[in-house]
Amino acid sequence: MSRGLRWGAVAAVAVGCGGPPDGDAAAYHYALVEADSYRRSAAGCAAIEHVTTRYDCTLAVLERWQRLEDADCAEIDDGRLRDECRFQLAERRLAAGDLPGAIASCEQTRYRRPCSWHLVRDVAEASWESPIRVAEAEVARFATAAAIPDAGRHFWTVRFREVIGHRGVLDESECETLDNPSTCRDAVYHLVLDMLKETAGKDPRAVCNKPLGERVILGGAPVWRAGPITRAAETHWVDRRCRPQGPPLSPSPATPPPADPG
Repeated sequence: MSRGLRWGAVAAVAVGCGGPPDGDAAAYHYALVEADSYRRSAAGCAAIEHVTTRYDCTLAVLERWQRLEDADCAEIDDGRLRDECRFQLAERRLAAGDLPGAIASCEQTRYRRPCSWHLVRDVAEASWESPIRVAEAEVARFATAAAIPDAGRHFWTVRFREVIGHRGVLDESECETLDNPSTCRDAVYHLVLDMLKETAGKDPRAVCNKPLGERVILGGAPVWRAGPITRAAETHWVDRRCRPQGPPLSPSPATPPPADPG
């Protein structure tokens, strides 16, 4: 249920159960349920005396009518709610196919990084069935997202998790087919570390005792086609987690490990 329809239902109940004042509740209900145009819905919100309720009504109405104009948000005086308005506007613009407009909306909020991250996540999740070169073109579209310069790594991480979630098998060699493989490689490396950490949380020694290339599994089946990146990540993880007193194992010279986030 969308925010607008959800709050419309709340307003309808509030008319008869002592929520906001009767006048405000009736105006809210009209704006979210009865009004047959954006102009009339906006007028209903404007009639609400309680400031916070009026702004909340405004946000719900903008979603109800799928408004895409930044001027709607600019009219909100409360800074926090204006940021929330632009966050929601970014999501609507993305859904309408306007990624540049969505990025621009995110850049205008105090929440620009989480807002931009949501855009990256949504685009990456939608890409999981696309050929990897098509997905790379999607990554390139975030070049103007100043708030998230690491969009590439985030994109590939989300995409790979989505592939695995659909019982696909990640083949790291696909990174080498890209024009800019570095962020893809980085995502594979750190995702291996993350998956090992998640699995080891249940039974660390069982993970440590498995052969190289067989530690990253899901439902008992391998989810990786191990290559030098996977082997380097596993070696680094084993060195850090399984043999704290033993001599360190060097990762593959071809793939020096980035800093361990954990």
